[in-house]
Amino acid sequence: MKRAVLALLLLASAEARASAAEVEQRTFALVIGYNGRPPSSTDESIQPLRYADDDALAFFQLQKELGADAVLLTIP
Repeated sequence: MKRAVLALLLLASAEARASAAEVEQRTFALVIGYNGRPPSSTDESIQPLRYADDDALAFFQLQKELGADAVLLTIP
C-alpha cells in the first residue's frame, strides 16, 4: 500500500513539474511592404516594386488569422 501511494505521489509530482515547464508560445510578425527603390540607391536600373504593399497586407492578414501579434507597416 505504501509503495502504491509513493508511486502516485511521484507520478503527480512529475506531472506537476511537466505542466509548470510548459510555456505559452507566442508568435510575432512585423510585416513591411515598400514599393519604392532603396533611398540610398543611385542605380537607375532598379525599378520600384508594384505589389509589395498588397503582398504585405495579405501576409499580415494571414498572420492575424493564425493568431500572431502582427504589425503592418506599409502605405497602400
